[in-house]
Amino acid sequence: MALTPFTHVRRIVITTAILFAPAGAAAQNVDRPILSPLPSASSIRTSANAAATLKRLYFISDYNDGAALGDALYARFKLDPRVRFWYVVNIARTTRSRVADSITAHIDTASRDPWALAARAIALEYKSIGRRAAIAQAIRLSERARQMAPHDPDLTWASVSVQYNANEDPKYAKVIAYIDSVAPLAGNPAELMVMRANALYSASSFPPPDTAKREAAYRAYTAARAADTSNFSAIFFAADRLSGVRDSDALALLKRAVALSPRSTNVRSTYWRALNAQKSIPADERKSAIAADRDAFLTLTDSAPWAMASVIGSMRSLKASGVAALEERVLAKAPRSGWSENVLRDRADAWSDSLRAATDTTVAGSRPDSVDMKKKYRAASEAFINRPWRANDEAVGFAALQLFFNVREDTTYPTAKLVQLVKLMSQYGYEPNASSTHLAGAVTLATRKADLPLAEKLVDEGARIVGANLMAYPDHFFSSIGERAEAMELQDSQILDTRGWVYFNEGRLPEAEKQFERSLDMSKKNATTYFHLGKLRTTQGRADEAELAFAQGMTIRVRGMNPNLRELESIYKSKHATMDGWKSYLADLEEKERTARKAKILLTRGENAAKLPVFSLADLTGKTVKSEDLKSKYTVVNFWGTWCGPCVAEMPELQQFYDKYRADSTVQVLTVSNDKELQELKDWMTKRKLTIPTLFDKGDPGLTGTTGILAWPTTLFIDRDGQTQFNARGNSGALVEEWSWRLEAMRMKNTIVP
Repeated sequence: MALTPFTHVRRIVITTAILFAPAGAAAQNVDRPILSPLPSASSIRTSANAAATLKRLYFISDYNDGAALGDALYARFKLDPRVRFWYVVNIARTTRSRVADSITAHIDTASRDPWALAARAIALEYKSIGRRAAIAQAIRLSERARQMAPHDPDLTWASVSVQYNANEDPKYAKVIAYIDSVAPLAGNPAELMVMRANALYSASSFPPPDTAKREAAYRAYTAARAADTSNFSAIFFAADRLSGVRDSDALALLKRAVALSPRSTNVRSTYWRALNAQKSIPADERKSAIAADRDAFLTLTDSAPWAMASVIGSMRSLKASGVAALEERVLAKAPRSGWSENVLRDRADAWSDSLRAATDTTVAGSRPDSVDMKKKYRAASEAFINRPWRANDEAVGFAALQLFFNVREDTTYPTAKLVQLVKLMSQYGYEPNASSTHLAGAVTLATRKADLPLAEKLVDEGARIVGANLMAYPDHFFSSIGERAEAMELQDSQILDTRGWVYFNEGRLPEAEKQFERSLDMSKKNATTYFHLGKLRTTQGRADEAELAFAQGMTIRVRGMNPNLRELESIYKSKHATMDGWKSYLADLEEKERTARKAKILLTRGENAAKLPVFSLADLTGKTVKSEDLKSKYTVVNFWGTWCGPCVAEMPELQQFYDKYRADSTVQVLTVSNDKELQELKDWMTKRKLTIPTLFDKGDPGLTGTTGILAWPTTLFIDRDGQTQFNARGNSGALVEEWSWRLEAMRMKNTIVP
């Protein structure tokens, strides 16, 4: 007989309910809750029992109960370092993570107490403001703690946890090797086996997926369960990793995890997602089963705020009704908590979503009034930011950043409010967002001429933060040292431009001009720098040069409206009252800019003229190329290395230039690389499908040294007699065009002889 939708749902709900049934004849093989009933603080008599209880709660992912019970236990056993450690470990995983930081902030990092050091390390591990420095310190402290007691499995686990969460290697090789080196000393308990399985799984997930490592991870979870048949972590993490791959297996394991830790929000949320993923069950039946289990969860937890927050998250993801009513219960029950703060943040974000919908012209049909949505979004965001309390500074910083980007170009938005947003987002923002929180904030303040000392401070702080962040990025983010260097050059260019804009608005015009020129020396691909330079020249009364700067910046592709184009439109309209003839003006201006740039380049002919030294170098195929092979040819020689940012940036254009002249028998285009490893250079060129003839110059001093190359990239344009006619340094930003001017000029009869 086929199941009706109701009976099918009933069967699912009953199955879930059985998980919590007491052991008996009908449920002999069903797991029992690991910590049930939840003990009261008064029932725990000793600090040893307190530490053991908090540890148990942590390892069944019941962090919220661990934090709540820990409040009372830590107050009673504050002097016990183990109680403090497990209390910190639990609250660090809740919305109260900054409490963990405050509890451990005064711990002496030179202490000989390993539990104190480990507690501070865990608190730092979950700190987001100043995260990079915090993680580096966490690694040092946790390893010192482990070394003091290398046979203690908990201190070893703490050190492994920090290493795992701080890892930036896609292969997790260092983490796996670290676990292999320390786990045997601690007896290799199941928790460390699970951590190793997690590392294997994480390594398998980084593109491209490594199926062998993934299967190894699954086997490792199985081995951990074999070592400790009731180990919650081995059950839960395996279930989580199997979701979306083997959904039925994942659900079976998650049912065990729910049974072992029925009050864990982490487990329940994962279970609800897994249940919803069972496509063999009709959608309505899944929805009803999940709703019934959510109700059972709230009953079991007495609708604790953290439990309601978890249910709200599930209801939102499944677009279930009743969210608003449950939110009101959270606000009433825990009015100044992280859970209430999340509710208020979600409500403000909902207006942001409505504003996006109102301004989305790609969707057909009626849309809300965008002006009204903008007002409501701003009002909701300001109310969230200006609350008299906060549980999480980062939440306020992020909300300020979102609102800042909405209002920064709105001249009607009050300056005092804008300054407040900049202060909040720079003080509480995430480190990787320093370009937005600090540099964009400084630009906006300077434009408004508001709190210019703060703008200067933001540039200095931003320069330090973004530089440290880029240097800390793991190598796998870049395919060569040069790509990291290129990113640094672009970032430095932005910093110089920002500082120049602050100086300009302070009236320090000569200093501002130097900053803009240095910015363009580093990168000619920043449209904003040309815009700022044009505004400077306008102020200096150099209107024609300003127009040329705007014209050059206008050619750079940007997201949204190019400020240079907008400025030129304004200039043209002020001169002509209408936009009639605009296209002709624009074309004439582009040609005027190109002509001026070409004339400036050709005037450099003969500067630093010299004869190319005699050389004999092998190309990437092993073929020898000699200087005498270049006689009677117009030769373009580019000196570079994969470690050089501007060199790497111009390689695609250099390939285009080579392709343009490769069929011309009178022209020879080649590059000279002074990289250290030939095979790495070959691999780099092959990966990018670059076919430019490249010579490998590893000699000391080699051709690079004997030619006197002091800056990279440097490109020599050599005539048929071997004389250097032009010397181009740096990334021009318009390589094909400007190099062609130089090459074609060499074809003229007049040459320069040193």
